[in-house]
Amino acid sequence: MRTTLTQLRGWRPEALATAGADLATVIRAFDDAIVLVDRHVDQAMLAWQGAAATAASARALSSTLSGTHIVTAVFATADALSGAAAVLGPATSSALGIATEATESGFTVGDDGSVTAPTFASGNPLLDLLFQSQLDERAATLQARLFAALDSAGEIDESSARRLAVVSGDVESLLHAPGGNPLAEPVRAVIEGYAFLPDDPKAFAAFWSKLGSVDKDALFAYDQTIGNRDGMPANDRDHYNRRYLDRLAERARADLEFLDRLPNRESDWARTALMTEAAGYSAVREQLEVQDVPRFLLHIDDHGRAALALNNPDTADNVATFVPGTGSTLTHIGGDLNRSRAMLDAATAADAQASTSVIAWNGYNAPQSIVPDAAGDRFAERGATELDRFQDGLRAVRFGGPSHNVVIGHSYGSTLIGVAASQGGSLAADDLVFVGSPGVEVSRVDDLRLDGTALSDNRSLSDNRSPSDNRSHVFVIASPTDPVPMIADLVGDLAHGPNPARDSFGATVLSAPPGSHSAYWDRGNPALVQMGKIIVGQGES
Repeated sequence: MRTTLTQLRGWRPEALATAGADLATVIRAFDDAIVLVDRHVDQAMLAWQGAAATAASARALSSTLSGTHIVTAVFATADALSGAAAVLGPATSSALGIATEATESGFTVGDDGSVTAPTFASGNPLLDLLFQSQLDERAATLQARLFAALDSAGEIDESSARRLAVVSGDVESLLHAPGGNPLAEPVRAVIEGYAFLPDDPKAFAAFWSKLGSVDKDALFAYDQTIGNRDGMPANDRDHYNRRYLDRLAERARADLEFLDRLPNRESDWARTALMTEAAGYSAVREQLEVQDVPRFLLHIDDHGRAALALNNPDTADNVATFVPGTGSTLTHIGGDLNRSRAMLDAATAADAQASTSVIAWNGYNAPQSIVPDAAGDRFAERGATELDRFQDGLRAVRFGGPSHNVVIGHSYGSTLIGVAASQGGSLAADDLVFVGSPGVEVSRVDDLRLDGTALSDNRSLSDNRSPSDNRSHVFVIASPTDPVPMIADLVGDLAHGPNPARDSFGATVLSAPPGSHSAYWDRGNPALVQMGKIIVGQGES
């Protein structure tokens, strides 16, 4: 249904975005309160036995489930509001921009989008006929563009309204049936073992989008790692992964208490491992509680891996995934988040009008020593598949048009990116940035494969960008005093291939001042400014 210009001027997409963000903040606080109540109930149950205690425990569990259903349903509403803002904003700007172009050129624009040319009257019939024909043709072109923009805006408005109606209905149904409705058949089939969850991020996104809050919560109860599924919206991932983080931390604490009760010290190695694990969970929780920009826990597991996003990648115009290198662990994830925040600030400085999300992707087990760990390929090869699927998941859950996606690798992180974008695979990214790289497992930039949105011809997004385009989409930053790129010059193919900062590799090489291997993110470093520009799509300039 075509909308009118009057209706369009009355739209306030920014109000939807604010409402979505505020709603997510409030319901996250409510969710934290539920977790806190659960802890108090669990403590009380330790000292209360008998029939009354059993009945109270069952009632508490029922209340927790009802509250969890509400949280999931309201998060879906917040997602729908943010998603509507993400698509209505550009649609509104496009249509109003065409209308403004027409009126500033002297044409009359009707509320329905019709465009009428001014009358050309010079007194010369031949000239009047010629110029009037040109004006009428211009009016027809503008009108066609405006009609198409208004049609698109109307369709987006209707689809957004339908989605909001569905999620609002889910919330309303919980008012009448707090325990929720019966499970959807596809969900029941998964839980009962007759079917599997889709592994492909795009297929999972389609599956998940059809589920209500009760179905989602049932899948979390069935599989507490469900929030790590690529293709799930960031709000849902964050919701379930925060709960899973609490349970992982509680399990580590209980295991430590058990070891402390053992009479001998033969378990010291296990105690050390558990203390490291618990410290990692605490570090992640500490980063989630930082009050600067919205933070989303996109991945957490019991193998020392995590991914945290600054701002929502589902609605951002630009999305950067930062892959750290040797020595990165959960206990040191704060440093990776500090670098991510520095890149977010640099991107905002480069384009304050665009929204940007930067993700600290510690989604692989990084090597912990230069020799022998970082000298080999096995850490990169194991992590490449995970990064590939993660990037595919970012594309699968977009609200509105595609974002500009960049993957930035530091040190061994660049090696992992190189593996993910080669050896028969490709990476869903528009641009790559290799910072302080020891080599990326290929000899030339055109050996890399990118699934970018800014394709060089009329191929679909499912096709790879032509490797001949790679020079303007693969950037290398290396300080002249950074010893790590020098390793590639010394050993080359004996380790991870040639230094990508050399002209023979064929990438766009950006300068960096003398500094250490970690100085690229220091405030005032030109390398950080350059990363910010690349993130917002100004790399080619």
